[in-house]
Amino acid sequence: MKSMLSTGSLFLAKYMRKNGIRSVFNLLLLRLGRVLKKIYKCVKDIVQLSDENWYTKKSLWNALKSLPGGLRQGIHLDYPAFETSKAIMETGSVQASVIIALQEDTQFYVYPGCFGTYAEMDKCKLVVLNPGEFLIFRGDLVHAGAEFEEENLRLHYYVRVRGIYQRADATEAAVFNSYMCEHCVLPCTSRRHLANHRRYCTDNPDKVKSKKARAEADARGGHCDKCNRDFKKRNALYQHNHRRHPKKPVKSSSAEELSYVYHSNKSDNQKQSDMDAEEESDSDVYIESDAKVDTESEEESADEREEGSEEEVSSSGDGSEAESEAWSDAESAEDSE
Repeated sequence: MKSMLSTGSLFLAKYMRKNGIRSVFNLLLLRLGRVLKKIYKCVKDIVQLSDENWYTKKSLWNALKSLPGGLRQGIHLDYPAFETSKAIMETGSVQASVIIALQEDTQFYVYPGCFGTYAEMDKCKLVVLNPGEFLIFRGDLVHAGAEFEEENLRLHYYVRVRGIYQRADATEAAVFNSYMCEHCVLPCTSRRHLANHRRYCTDNPDKVKSKKARAEADARGGHCDKCNRDFKKRNALYQHNHRRHPKKPVKSSSAEELSYVYHSNKSDNQKQSDMDAEEESDSDVYIESDAKVDTESEEESADEREEGSEEEVSSSGDGSEAESEAWSDAESAEDSE
């Protein structure tokens, strides 16, 4: 079995070298044809319009496959901290990464507001992507791949900053912040866990005083200004406000609610308002869809007709070599940029 696998890998490597294919994405590109070309062009245009210092190329694209029953990925960053810090100081921009969903229920864990090598465990957010949606996030944002019950295939690529040297596939591991009770030295996983533990810590000398203060405050009750109602217990007022008057999430400059989800059934005005709100905020994570892929100009349709004729020629061996050489020439031009 090992000899068969090694023979297959050698054959694949020879085939890629012979046809000028420099990455697995280019091999996948030749197999799927116009579909991946359209995705690549759409996402590349969005990247270039998002930040003038951003760029991407085909060699930075990868196809990721998760097998059923696999474990959840460890938290990490897609770029080392010294690379993102250098990019921010010299250009004011930061690298990014993109996940493109090809199948239903593509899951991904992110930790909004956690940049660098430390993350808060209770800030974990699960992002679910459907086919045609993709997630763009900062390169220094802590994230992790999810576990899947079925085989999942998706695309991943890096967005680099011009003028900053970056090594390929150089990720950096992240760790969760840890807290410790100053009275009993109990390790806690979050600030909330530490605050709740302090209330009932047996070694806390202020435990009785704190309990008495909470009881007195609860006995004073409270008043709801919106309903003009009085409550005998402060806890009852908290429960009333939580159920009857929940606070609406405010979109902060960090956009930690991950509320930027666009679907193809939205109207143009709604899409434009969402894009304006996105530009006003320095969002960490946002999700886009490929609705613009179907709305192509006449020039792009003409290009597609030319690509269609090229694909007919590529059915033979000489045509595939010509197409791969054209893509390799285009990639070398992008590398020179």
